[in-house]
Amino acid sequence: MTTGGVSRGEDVSAGAEPPCLPIALAPLTTNEVLPSYHDESIQSAIPAPAVTEVALRLRHLIEQCVPCELDESLITRPHSKIITKKVIKAAKEAGGREDRACVVFCLLVNKRWWKHQALVELWDADLHNVRAVACEVIAKQL
Repeated sequence: MTTGGVSRGEDVSAGAEPPCLPIALAPLTTNEVLPSYHDESIQSAIPAPAVTEVALRLRHLIEQCVPCELDESLITRPHSKIITKKVIKAAKEAGGREDRACVVFCLLVNKRWWKHQALVELWDADLHNVRAVACEVIAKQL
């Protein structure tokens, strides 16, 4: 009787290939492939609702600073008339005393929101991209 092309009594070392036997592999789980760390005692320094509130304040600030499509150089120049010291001060104060540590993070989140919105709303893509650049400039100056 043959199994996989080789009879049971046949010598495999005579140049014939060994029979292909199915190997039973257990499926890999995510825990075996990627390291993970779960600890209930570690909490965020600033609660997520507070971070979201700061991000929305900054979004409104950016909408007020860049109300229409502008040339990017007007925003990125060193002494911009768009991103003034008052705008930087307002961005710093967006988090208040307690949540000011997350302002730069929230500006980067806003940048991602504007980039996403530029991809979704192609008719206003230039406006949204300029607003994303404004977020970068403000974050850099903080």
